[in-house]
Amino acid sequence: MDRLNLVGQHFGRLTVLRFAGIANDGHSQWACVCDCGTEKVVASNNLKMKTTQSCGCLSEESHYKHGHSRVGSISGTYHSWSQMIQRCTNPKAKDYRCYGGRGISVCQKWLNFANFLSDMGNRPPGLTIERMNNDGDYERSNCKWASRLEQSRNRRSGWTVKPKPRKIRCKHGHLLSGNNLYVYRYGKYVFYKCMACIARIGKRRYEEQKELTERQRR
Repeated sequence: MDRLNLVGQHFGRLTVLRFAGIANDGHSQWACVCDCGTEKVVASNNLKMKTTQSCGCLSEESHYKHGHSRVGSISGTYHSWSQMIQRCTNPKAKDYRCYGGRGISVCQKWLNFANFLSDMGNRPPGLTIERMNNDGDYERSNCKWASRLEQSRNRRSGWTVKPKPRKIRCKHGHLLSGNNLYVYRYGKYVFYKCMACIARIGKRRYEEQKELTERQRR
């Protein structure tokens, strides 16, 4: 099978130098050089999905500059950013099928937390990241901080779906609804009767009574 040649292509800070073999999981491995000069072997799927953008220096720089992801002190803003990245790029993430799985991506600029922080600012208490166009990507022109209520109104399933009424039938198979349902109360109890059965029983009793009367006349 022909392999897609990635040599010379750029992925974030990485530039692909050469093919480096096949990993145990079957993915192609590529030797890349970072803008900082460090060489790193990266799997093709990590390059294409943009989960690896540097040799690691990008993450270290962003942690050093913004201070939002110190161990034991993750800020709400950093948490929102990392969850956004996960659901758009990681197929194992719980909500990936609703985001990355249907083509929603994070713009190249926001793959760096420092850029995201610069555009969106710190996350206000009680708010989370919201895409104004629910079919659009995560980018500055399409995102804002919003409450859970605002987000629920903007969901693809934001309309109210009324559950289908439960279909109840009598022991003879007649559907108990509309004109075929007779409801009466006796004290604290409520009884539901099938009008078709009542009519059937009434007709049967009438026929029995009629037959009895004719016998007596004989």
